[in-house]
Amino acid sequence: KYNSEISLVMKGDLIKTCFKDKVIDLNNFKIWSNHLLNKKDSYYWPFIDLFIFNYSEDGKYIRFFEKEWDIEEFFPSQRTEFNNLNISIPRNPDYFLSKNYGKDYMKILKSSNWNHKKEFGIPKQYMITIEEYFEYIKRKTSK
Repeated sequence: KYNSEISLVMKGDLIKTCFKDKVIDLNNFKIWSNHLLNKKDSYYWPFIDLFIFNYSEDGKYIRFFEKEWDIEEFFPSQRTEFNNLNISIPRNPDYFLSKNYGKDYMKILKSSNWNHKKEFGIPKQYMITIEEYFEYIKRKTSK
């Protein structure tokens, strides 16, 4: 009935979802735990975005974010800790980050093109260098 199941544990709370064998016209899911929400918020935070990918016909690529990705750069995935969660990441995270954010992703910081609080796209992105960012933090923390 289901071909995969994802379980996420966050401080003792279990969030679970299943994907059916065939998913039509869906490219992402957002899941959250209702009892973690602040009822005054008009958005669902914290959340986890799950993206569904398709394989190329020859099985060498996966497709998501409107791009083709070399499957050997993604699998087998590796485990790492992020915000006290043990998560899976691509075998070669630099490949994903470079292709998605640009080869300078460690030097140029770019604002998101998506407002996660209000769930809509942002037409303009802002960019600063990592040096400018550290200088800004230094000024803010020295006050």
